Amino acid sequence: MRYLRDKIVIVTGAGLSAPANLPIQDKILKEMTEPPEENIIDSAMDKESVKFLSAYIQVAIYLLREYAADIDVKKIIERYKRINEIYRSNNRVLEIIDFIGTNYNFKAEEKDFNLIDVLSDTGKRFYLEPDEYCNELMLLREELREQLQKADIQICLEDIFTLFDKCITMKDNTADYTYPEIDNLQNAILRLFTFYFSNKVISHAYDKSDYLETIRYIGRHAGHIAVITTNWDILLEEYFRKNGIDFDYKFNSPYVIKSDGKLYPDADGSSSLRIPYIKIHGSINWFRCLKCGTLQICDAETCGKYLFDDSEEEKCIKCGQKAEGDAVQIKPEIITPTMMKLLNSQLYNNLWQNAAYELQQADKVVFCGYSLPLADYEFRYLLKQNIRSGTDIDVVLYHNDDPGRCTDDNMINFLPEKRYADLFPNSKCRFCYEGFGEYFAEENKRGK
Repeated sequence: MRYLRDKIVIVTGAGLSAPANLPIQDKILKEMTEPPEENIIDSAMDKESVKFLSAYIQVAIYLLREYAADIDVKKIIERYKRINEIYRSNNRVLEIIDFIGTNYNFKAEEKDFNLIDVLSDTGKRFYLEPDEYCNELMLLREELREQLQKADIQICLEDIFTLFDKCITMKDNTADYTYPEIDNLQNAILRLFTFYFSNKVISHAYDKSDYLETIRYIGRHAGHIAVITTNWDILLEEYFRKNGIDFDYKFNSPYVIKSDGKLYPDADGSSSLRIPYIKIHGSINWFRCLKCGTLQICDAETCGKYLFDDSEEEKCIKCGQKAEGDAVQIKPEIITPTMMKLLNSQLYNNLWQNAAYELQQADKVVFCGYSLPLADYEFRYLLKQNIRSGTDIDVVLYHNDDPGRCTDDNMINFLPEKRYADLFPNSKCRFCYEGFGEYFAEENKRGK
């Protein structure tokens, strides 16, 4: 019989977010092929913003250019370039004068043409109203979406981000992209991640029984339970908030602020009674200022709004620095799916140290929707180093992970059960393939 005073650690992966229809990391780019919704981040926005459209177009062009050899995107690239040139260069004096001279046979001594007609026609040629610019981008985005759907690109995000991280670390180029272009592309993809995850989280009803059973279990064990997650989404913390469960991100840093500019509560050391909720790969509601380094924590309703709402200023609440032009001022704080995870910042040092401490204290570890992928070798090392030999381990997955349902003997060794058995040979691993909702409902019934 397990007593409540025993320490329990829940480790969650992408499978925990699946019932909420959140895009798992491996499939998130497929979201780009879905028809656009009427709203983006909040219901007050009635059309897609230039910020979102620009990020989408950059990423779509990259994917088609690099991974769809049978689709020619040269004309799309030229069209996008021309749209931006016209919009951002409305006062190109030399081109305007050349246009007047070519089309109106302009000479310095001639005074017989109608200047108003000339300027009006010139304006139509060289000036693009903001709404017109947005409409042009929307048409281009829809064309790219259709091309992505047609191409059906099957590419692993780890391959893309490993390439990006290598180029950025080495300040190197690829065959078709310069180092600054790769940096811009990475920022564009991070913004799309924030968009797609935020949109799903905001529209979620927060009434699914699977999650309510999970919250009930966590609430019953409050004071001797911790949650560690590799996920970026804020689904679970929203369930916490709506069900009166206090949690602590365990930053251990005075350089974290909320969206109202005040210090995040756990930075003052007053959060010892709250449930540790440690997001070792960052979160879509965390944003870092690239000037002062301050981390800003947003709530679900305002999550990343200034990344997509053209009326919102991209500005650091702490230092006041604003983004100029196309410059990036605020960056989503997430560890991308890459083989080159950079975890040496003070933020991640704090988070991983806290995760290690919780695992060291654990009498029982419950893995929920986490397949223990080989790419997470840093986290696998953390688990191996800190979970005591003989610790009870429950692994909660789904039917498609069950070796008993696998009809191909060659595939069995590629399923998560083999990885868990290899990593924890001296612990008793119990596997449940009915999903986390069924698992926690049963645990709640038994009072465990």
